[in-house]
Amino acid sequence: MKINIPMKKVSIYTKLIVTEIIAILIFYKLKLNINFDWISQILGISAFLFGLIIAFTISNRHNRLDEIRDKLREQDAVLLSIFYLSRRFSKSISNHLKKLIDEMLITQIDYDLIDFDIENPKKLRSLYNYIEDIKVNNKSQIEAHEKMLDAINNLLKIHEALAYRVKNKMRAYEWISLLLLGGITFFCFIALNNQSIESVLILSIFTSAIALLFFILKEIESLEWQESEWIWGPLANLFEELELLPYFPEDVIDKQRVKVSNLTNSKKIRIANYPFPYPNMKNKKISIISIKEGLPKK
Repeated sequence: MKINIPMKKVSIYTKLIVTEIIAILIFYKLKLNINFDWISQILGISAFLFGLIIAFTISNRHNRLDEIRDKLREQDAVLLSIFYLSRRFSKSISNHLKKLIDEMLITQIDYDLIDFDIENPKKLRSLYNYIEDIKVNNKSQIEAHEKMLDAINNLLKIHEALAYRVKNKMRAYEWISLLLLGGITFFCFIALNNQSIESVLILSIFTSAIALLFFILKEIESLEWQESEWIWGPLANLFEELELLPYFPEDVIDKQRVKVSNLTNSKKIRIANYPFPYPNMKNKKISIISIKEGLPKK
């Protein structure tokens, strides 16, 4: 369920500051001396279309993100329900179910969210088959078993919906249309620039605002938007509810994408190291480390 980020994540604020500096330098140094009477009309049309399309696109992508969040939290609730119901059975059955749930969650975390359906169906099938084959001995267990079967069937539907929403990404033409309109608007800014202090500052701020919309759209589309709050925090809580140590990929810690101490009350966590390039999980190593001063240390 992790999100693939090839290097240390740069915050939107840092990107915005860099963009503003670059824009100021461009408008300060560059003047096209274009005297098109219709440049203002082009700017009006392109800015209107760009604003309209990107607003709709961000709203659409944010709805997708919200739906993925909701489905993940539904999954958490179903898994917890199965875990609590398993306590009506023997200790060995309860522990084995917890182990199967742990393996399924670890598999989801090991793979990028976009690859949700690579290995997860196998783990889900194992969980389903085990629940289906549980032998019941009394009325309480019969009731619990029926509820667990209903829960696992619900989980199958949740996973189908998740797989669809994760793969429902923006098309290339959508990105191209936005980039073209944004580029035309930026060109019009340059054409209107007279290199006065007021012109440089105002146009650079408008340029940064356009860039900010692209930064936000990219993070929402790639599911990086507030990932600490909607992925890692709830996952850490879920592991704790299941009486398991929270599990994190090593790169999530190394790239400072989360502050573990803010996400879990556990004194120890599990860290996964992957010796081979993604998606090769061969020889994966899981270490148990303690948390100290917000940073994991062995």
